[in-house]
Amino acid sequence: MKRVFVDTNILIDLIADRKPFSKFAVEIFKMAEDKKIKLFTSSHSIAITHYLLKKYIGEKELLLALFVMQHYI
Repeated sequence: MKRVFVDTNILIDLIADRKPFSKFAVEIFKMAEDKKIKLFTSSHSIAITHYLLKKYIGEKELLLALFVMQHYI
């Protein structure tokens, strides 16, 4: 199975629904859900994603999104 590193920008694209890039982020996570690829990221990317998005997304919603994303990574 191919391993794919998910960087901070992909995490932000997915959670913040940044157009037009979010459609590619969704596609990457669908491939992981279908077990076509294995995703991994760094703890630093998760921390930076949280830091950048907490200004724009409510804390509960952001933590939930990061928690759900953890299932795929």
